[in-house]
Amino acid sequence: MTDLDRLASLTATELSSLLTASESAPVDKHGGDWLAIVQLLTARLTEEGGTLTAEELNLGATALDVALDSAEQAGVIDRNEAAIRRLNLMSVLLRLRGPNPDVALLNPQRMYGLFSTAVPLSAAQIREVPPNWRALDVDTIRRLRLVKNLVVPLLGVKSILEQAGFADNLAVWEDALPRLP
Repeated sequence: MTDLDRLASLTATELSSLLTASESAPVDKHGGDWLAIVQLLTARLTEEGGTLTAEELNLGATALDVALDSAEQAGVIDRNEAAIRRLNLMSVLLRLRGPNPDVALLNPQRMYGLFSTAVPLSAAQIREVPPNWRALDVDTIRRLRLVKNLVVPLLGVKSILEQAGFADNLAVWEDALPRLP
């Protein structure tokens, strides 16, 4: 059995424990391996998210940080892709479990903070985007697409984020969404 096959047979908690224990963490992995580990961990946390304890979810959040950082260092994803993956996982888990400020992956404030740090344009800048964004240069279109990929997970848990005090912020981004490619 290959190492990735062995990792694929682990539960979310087992995989998280392995990734966060320095003496047993996978080493000498290539970029594709780290991307596979990110996908495995994300899948396990999604599949098992409804039954994991708060402690296990926090361990999973730490393991996800390790896996995403390693994938970034290996050059298979960039900081933007890492933020999108975190936000999407948080969105799924928040819909599944609801908010919990003591769990990193279920904390609405942390989610909005991650979004705010990652988003490369302000809502005011988005409002200035012409209706025909296809006429813009490729780099601008990519930045607009990044914004959309960051906004969509937030809107997936809109009611939870509104209850956490982000209603006005979300309204601005929801209004901007149709202008994004």
